[in-house]
Amino acid sequence: MLAALGSLLACVLHLPPGRLLSSADWTRFHVFNREYLYGALRAGHLPLWNPHVGLGRPFLADVETAFFYPPHLINLALTPDLALAVLLVLHTGLLCMGMALVASALGMRRNAAAAVALAFVACGAVSAPLAAGQVLWFQGIAYLPLVLWLAVRLQDQPCLRRAGGLALLLALQLLGTHPQLFWMQAVGVTFFLTVRGWPQSRQAWRGWLVPIGIWLAAHAWALLLAAVQYLPFFELVTQGNRQAPSLALAGAWSLGSPGLASLLFPVPVGNWSDHLFSGSAVLALGVGGMLLRREHNARALTALALFATVLALGPATPLFAPAFHLLPGLSLFRAHGRFGLLTVFALFLLAGLLLDQTQTARRGRILVLVVSCLAALLALAYPAARQVMNPLARVAPPLALGLLCFLWLDRQHLGPIHRMVFAIALAGLTLFQLGLGALVGYRTLVTQQEYPAERPVANVLAGQGLLQDGQPPPRVSLPYPFARENAGMRFGWSTFSGYSGLWLERTWSYIHQAAGLQVPASAVAFPAANVYRGPFPLPDTSLVLGLDPQTKRLAQATTVAPRAQVLGAALVAAGLEQVLQSLGHGPDLRRVALLEESIPSLPMRAAPEFQGSAQILHFAPETISVKVAATHPGLLVLGEAYYPGWTAEVGGQELPSLPANAWMRAVPIPAGQQVVTFRYHSPWLVPGALLSLLSLALALLALRRPD
Repeated sequence: MLAALGSLLACVLHLPPGRLLSSADWTRFHVFNREYLYGALRAGHLPLWNPHVGLGRPFLADVETAFFYPPHLINLALTPDLALAVLLVLHTGLLCMGMALVASALGMRRNAAAAVALAFVACGAVSAPLAAGQVLWFQGIAYLPLVLWLAVRLQDQPCLRRAGGLALLLALQLLGTHPQLFWMQAVGVTFFLTVRGWPQSRQAWRGWLVPIGIWLAAHAWALLLAAVQYLPFFELVTQGNRQAPSLALAGAWSLGSPGLASLLFPVPVGNWSDHLFSGSAVLALGVGGMLLRREHNARALTALALFATVLALGPATPLFAPAFHLLPGLSLFRAHGRFGLLTVFALFLLAGLLLDQTQTARRGRILVLVVSCLAALLALAYPAARQVMNPLARVAPPLALGLLCFLWLDRQHLGPIHRMVFAIALAGLTLFQLGLGALVGYRTLVTQQEYPAERPVANVLAGQGLLQDGQPPPRVSLPYPFARENAGMRFGWSTFSGYSGLWLERTWSYIHQAAGLQVPASAVAFPAANVYRGPFPLPDTSLVLGLDPQTKRLAQATTVAPRAQVLGAALVAAGLEQVLQSLGHGPDLRRVALLEESIPSLPMRAAPEFQGSAQILHFAPETISVKVAATHPGLLVLGEAYYPGWTAEVGGQELPSLPANAWMRAVPIPAGQQVVTFRYHSPWLVPGALLSLLSLALALLALRRPD
């Protein structure tokens, strides 16, 4: 019943028109991934490579495809939008069930546990990711309460069976969410367990260390279970555009004053991780619950809330710099304002612990009332709050909820009818506040966009016969918002742009340096807007059609760089950096290739009588056949992104492809006529699958053991 109520609440909050299905990351990113992935599977093809985005990149290796997450199989039968609605219902039910279980494990009775679960479903930390279209982040949040519940049970009674069950749950979560959330959860729950089980005597140290060790070992087990996804992903990371660890990068997009203010009232702010509104009653009761210091669960939750808040604030506190050097993993991620999720999670559980008490000390009740009054005053004075509510709407709910909480915490003097009236009023007003917060999040984060260039470009390309099966997808230049960065995955074209959490370093650096721009250090999801200096900003990428951002008109390219060519000479540079520095003022790339390793058969200057030609016979995402002819040994250069998994069959011999001109792939060819076939395979996919299957077998064996 609780799961059904929570799912119904989520549908009311997120499925009306103009909300989740219109959110930015869903419409610009995830919907294209799912169309491309499950369309290919229905056609009997496993899509390892995506030639439509960023000059080409691995597809299945990217964790944001979430291909190996079992619930996503419903996309085979449903449209992406309908499948997303079903997944929303399923994960909300999982979230409610987990909140009820962990609340019960921490000592709450059924009614308090149910209230906490329903309110958590509607809070800003859960609603805002959906408003932004961060559907994988929401899926990870749905597992958080269950993970804490299993961690508490494991700490109370360590055994192999519980470790195996926890590892399976963690692996399932890891396959369906962002690695950052998995890491944040591991850090936060480890801190919670450390404080909760802190030994009170010398003899108790072993009983404290063993569960912590098993908890951490379960994460290593989960990584092995998810190896089929994460071994190819780790290879992608080594080729990716993430910068070297730095304090500035780790602290990017930390929780600012709007995020802190959102704990008190809804704030219209553009960063979704700054939407943390949980209702003034939850905040007041959560702060009041921190006074329950003698209870070990409350003490651990208080420590978690403070710890997560310090990390969320990032460089704004002097503790972040030491944490950067001492806390494993902190230097590998950015946007640590997202730790605010754990702050809110702890506050909800603290609120439930206090709410469940029949009689609370007078100082606790006064603190709850003071926090409510403070929230009302700040809501009245904070400038951003004036944009979403009139003064009465900002002040009345916090004051009313504060008074209700004050009376409820001394309810032993109330009769049954009065208690029911107070409970209904408290729940109704809290849900009203949270619903308002979700509405503010959607109004701030969702902007209705029309993409006027997408359909006309598809029509023009189709009319010119360029959108044909077996031929390279024509490459176009379409700045956002005239077209979505990844729209080529639906319409059939290719582009140097794209929306991706992890780009290939070679293409990322090439796009910016060839345009004369500094390579961005922190904004790494899509290229800088000023790359689009005209309809054809990067002519060496074989652009056939472009949109001029100034005139807003489509233009046809008069000359198009060949998608494949045979060259008779190559210059060798000392690594990628030197190649990038040579772009724009180096050799003509249609005559000489820039390589990073020498090929003995290729001179620095082509022979005067050298002639070569290349024609693409067949183009598929993972297989490209090129007919070549050369009077002398030469180099076949393909205008597609280089990646280690690409090989080429030349004269019956398989050769690894080489990086050329910073981002292209190339292979040496002998003189004469022949067909060269490029093939892509993921070298870590099969080993990852074997590791996952072996780890799964061990987990199933562990589950058969008695507690």
